[in-house]
Amino acid sequence: MNKFILFLKLNSVLTRFKHNLKKSIWHSDDNVNFYLEKNQNNESALMHAFRWINTPEGEDYWLNIDDKWDEFFIEKYKPNLFHFLVYHNLYQKWARNVKTTRNKDPKKIIETYNYTKVGLEDSFWWKNTPEGWDYWNEWDEKYKEYMDDPFDEQNLN
Repeated sequence: MNKFILFLKLNSVLTRFKHNLKKSIWHSDDNVNFYLEKNQNNESALMHAFRWINTPEGEDYWLNIDDKWDEFFIEKYKPNLFHFLVYHNLYQKWARNVKTTRNKDPKKIIETYNYTKVGLEDSFWWKNTPEGWDYWNEWDEKYKEYMDDPFDEQNLN
């Protein structure tokens, strides 16, 4: 899992970041993706990406995001269910299934299982979901690998 992309997604700025990076000197999606991959463990990744003053959001906006990145970068990262779901764009499907198959509030399930390896497998019954048992079983295996080593290259996809 790419820590930098996770941070941008959690703060709802990935699209804005990519747009500004592409408008600066990076110009293509391939170059933007290269930058994101290369700088996933770089504390200065935001600061050196583009000139904040030249963006629609402005310098103060990006300074605030950079301060949050510094905190996120420095703190000891604890892998968890919520981050995994957000990173892999699974949260909406997961939450829908928690509500429909268990009649539970997804926030309560996150509170209960967020830092455990059984978080995905105990969230809801996979068999009767639109995605099916195989789909959620595959994600559960990836989730368990992520919990063992969240920033291992194999856990990026």
